[in-house]
Amino acid sequence: MDWSWEAWLIITIVLVLFELLSMDFVFLMFAGGAAIGTAAAALNFSTVLVWLLAIGGAALGLLVVRPKIAERIHRGPELKIGAAALVGARAVVLEEVVPNHPGRVKIGGDEWTALPSDDVSTLVPGAQVQVVEIKGAIAYVTADSGS
Repeated sequence: MDWSWEAWLIITIVLVLFELLSMDFVFLMFAGGAAIGTAAAALNFSTVLVWLLAIGGAALGLLVVRPKIAERIHRGPELKIGAAALVGARAVVLEEVVPNHPGRVKIGGDEWTALPSDDVSTLVPGAQVQVVEIKGAIAYVTADSGS
């Protein structure tokens, strides 16, 4: 009886252990190829066919499966930080905001210098506004349509 499947099984286990150390999905793809080799050897396929299936399985994993797994793991929500996180936030006008004459608004507890996002709006104190854009230390706001 041919025991080559045991060698393939040991190789598979060793490659999985290497993957646990690297966490890069490369050794996992090699382990997948070795697992295919294990199954082929257990079914008494010829040695050449076992090697071809193992190499083909690993190559398929590296070229097709790994990129999809890596993309899915690295994809996540886009995190906005700093001033970019304030775009879309609601604010309250503290000092009149008119074109070419900055006023003050309160955005989430902080006071900001503000200008209207268009060239015609005048925003009076107490008005609810929405932050459209932030350039430097100036918040460009528009009248809030949500309130």
